[in-house]
Amino acid sequence: MRAHRSQTGHFDVESWIRARLTTAADNAGLPPGRLVEAFTVLRTE
Repeated sequence: MRAHRSQTGHFDVESWIRARLTTAADNAGLPPGRLVEAFTVLRTE
């Protein structure tokens, strides 16, 4: 993400990612301090 300066140079990438992963962990009911990567599976068949 840091390599994409033209897209992310105006904000703190690490804080942004940490906030997103923390929100996903909260939504999954995990304890405070946990981080989760969320994804969506799209069926194409």
